[in-house]
Amino acid sequence: MADTKPTKRQLQAIKTKKRIIKSAKRLFNTKDFDQVSVAQISKEASITVGTFYHYFASKEELLYELLPRVTSYLDSDWAKKAADGSAFFQVITFFEWFYQYPYVDHRDIIKHIIASANVVRLLDADRLNILEQLIRQGQEKGEFTLKYNSLYIAKVIWHSNRGIFHHCMLEPDDIDYKAAGYEAVSRIAYTFLTEKGITACPDVSFNN
Repeated sequence: MADTKPTKRQLQAIKTKKRIIKSAKRLFNTKDFDQVSVAQISKEASITVGTFYHYFASKEELLYELLPRVTSYLDSDWAKKAADGSAFFQVITFFEWFYQYPYVDHRDIIKHIIASANVVRLLDADRLNILEQLIRQGQEKGEFTLKYNSLYIAKVIWHSNRGIFHHCMLEPDDIDYKAAGYEAVSRIAYTFLTEKGITACPDVSFNN
């Protein structure tokens, strides 16, 4: 079997990329996004500007790395806890994991993420991939309806959540993202359940 261990060069590249991300986070926590330049990030990370552009096409592209990623969820205790639960429980747990992140504390960064269509597309693809898998697995168990394909259901649920997310980042004092997002996702996901799926989660209730 071929040796699949990363080379020293590959390990160094991973280390450098992580250092750039960590340096950007430090700067974004002390200054507004627009006040931080690529040169400042590079200096903070002890690299050249040219090295920065080797890893990221722009400062905006780096934003994609600053929010929680699905790969982290898959390795989390949350995913393991949900693995043997109902399809509905697995979908809700997936969103609950994201709701832990202190989004409101990073509103300046998130406003720029929302404004970047490319970054939003990257994030959507990251989230929709695993959500669609969870829906499809639920359909295979007979818990989610087959009237619609799994990607369609995933998009309806995800984009409803994203709409609330966008509003809460722009108007944080209006409604609580975690509470409103959970309520919307739960209600929408529930409408796609079959009778078997509803029976599998008897304790589900909603606020009036």
